[in-house]
Amino acid sequence: MKKKTSLIIAILAMGFISVAHAQENKVVSAKMHLDEYSKDNDTSALSDAKEAIDLAAANDKTKDEPKMWLYRGMVYRALFEHQLSNTVTKLIAKEGKPSTKEGLLKLTGEAYSALDTGLLSVATFSFVRVIQLAPKDYYADEARGNLPVCSAHIENKATSDYSRQKYAMALGMFEKAIWLGHAQGAKDTSEFISQNIQNAAITSDKLQNYAKAAMYYQQMIDLKIGGSQPYLSLIALYNSHKDTVKSLDILKKARTAYPGDVNLLIAETNYYLQSHNNDKAIDNLQKAIAKLEGDNKPENKALLSNLYFVLGNTYDRLANPKNDSGRMLDKPSNYDDLFTKAETYYTKAVTLTPDNFDEIFDLGALYNNRATYINRQANELPVEQTDKFNKLQAEASDYFKKAQPWLEKAHSINKTDQGCINALLQIYASTGQTDKIKDLKSGK
Repeated sequence: MKKKTSLIIAILAMGFISVAHAQENKVVSAKMHLDEYSKDNDTSALSDAKEAIDLAAANDKTKDEPKMWLYRGMVYRALFEHQLSNTVTKLIAKEGKPSTKEGLLKLTGEAYSALDTGLLSVATFSFVRVIQLAPKDYYADEARGNLPVCSAHIENKATSDYSRQKYAMALGMFEKAIWLGHAQGAKDTSEFISQNIQNAAITSDKLQNYAKAAMYYQQMIDLKIGGSQPYLSLIALYNSHKDTVKSLDILKKARTAYPGDVNLLIAETNYYLQSHNNDKAIDNLQKAIAKLEGDNKPENKALLSNLYFVLGNTYDRLANPKNDSGRMLDKPSNYDDLFTKAETYYTKAVTLTPDNFDEIFDLGALYNNRATYINRQANELPVEQTDKFNKLQAEASDYFKKAQPWLEKAHSINKTDQGCINALLQIYASTGQTDKIKDLKSGK
């Protein structure tokens, strides 16, 4: 009986060894099929490799082996790249072979965007798992050699989806790139991760996923990525949600961190303008203008013109105050000085950007409003003050004449703006230009 029992145990042991050996053979078999595919480009060998490695990954005896995870990563990477190659080939058959490098890049981007990421995700995770299980042996070194290729595929997929406005998919891939960078031991300050944090922030914003956008923008600020830009983006995000408390808090921190940054200076100026703190707004505008004038860079021309315009408009509003319902109030005691400053900065703006409707119209309107104001003064005079009346009428006529060419130019840029049309009708009526009234009313 004892001998029989021993024989049964021996047979069972042999069976156990046979099963374990069979599963180990699946790992080796997967690698052999993969090598066969690499040599002969036989897709059936690649299918066999996937079948074998999937069985090994599901088996308790081999599922935690670094070698199994390495081969699994290699098989799934090959499957993804085969899928990518097939997609490119189909697109070429459909659209024709690109004749330029840019055309090929565009077509490849289409291919990436069309692909599911399942195979690539399995490959990436598998290589990372090798490093987790055996960080110092040969298999880990092999896995580390494969991960940069996976990173490149992930980034290509992310940017291709982003450029095609598939923002949800792009965000997932940018976040996967960040995870993969961490898995390889990279720090947030590394170029790879920092760039993808920035990409994730912008993509979250596009998705209107404001919680994630705020998180990534704040992360950029903490890591000093992107200079003042994440501050500006975060300020804009909070402003869009009417959260002035958080917006102002970020603005203050930004101005402390980058005191000389013109864009932050402008953001602060906008806050002062919105809160009717005109003195501080004017001070900031003058500082920003002085910096841009000092830099004297052609690329700053449009921005400098806009700052001239905003400063001119600020002086214009101070010279011509209105109540909340839009009714004109009495002119301030320093009206002439404010008018001259508004005129100076409007003129500087239109000199830099001579086809900007708003700038041209506001300069014309400044003269037109002064002419109307002088006319009102004349009409309020006692009847016997004829000389003063005539003098004021002549002065008003001069300002109408100054306004006319600017408003006519504005009208040539925008034929449908009713404010501009009304101002011109007033000028033509006040100066007796009946023919121009007819032309304007007829749409000329």
